[in-house]
Amino acid sequence: MDLRRGIILLFVVGITAFSACGAEACKPVELDENLAVSCEIEQDEVTYAAEFERAGGAGWKAVFTSPETVEGLEVALFNDTCTVSFEGLTYTADRDEFPEYGMVSLVTLALDDCISGKVKCQESGNRVTETGTAQGLDFTAEFKNKKLLSLEISGELAAEFK
Repeated sequence: MDLRRGIILLFVVGITAFSACGAEACKPVELDENLAVSCEIEQDEVTYAAEFERAGGAGWKAVFTSPETVEGLEVALFNDTCTVSFEGLTYTADRDEFPEYGMVSLVTLALDDCISGKVKCQESGNRVTETGTAQGLDFTAEFKNKKLLSLEISGELAAEFK
């Protein structure tokens, strides 16, 4: 009987050890608080290209470079205001006057959580997956060698970073 228990115990320990060889908990990737990234965002079967720039903890600016219909559109989110500029026209309003699930808002909220470390993290080799929520929607950010690769927000949008 004791030999049998010993074999079973070794078997259970072995299974546990092999199952732990995959992803493991980790510390979030340290991103610069003045993050500047280029990305392509797909939402509602349309692909947009934009440059996002964070100014410390003060806010974000996004400039769209494609498609042609929104090329040059600038969205600035600072404090509680949002400023939209396009073809010489500018509109500033309180952030709560803009759509709650707007593309720029969702991307910047998710990136803010990644920068501040308000995420859960799994590591597998040189890849890190961070998860969290933005406006109540789950997001997943993927990193490789500490470089941001992608961001997916609850099937609402997907962004690929360059």
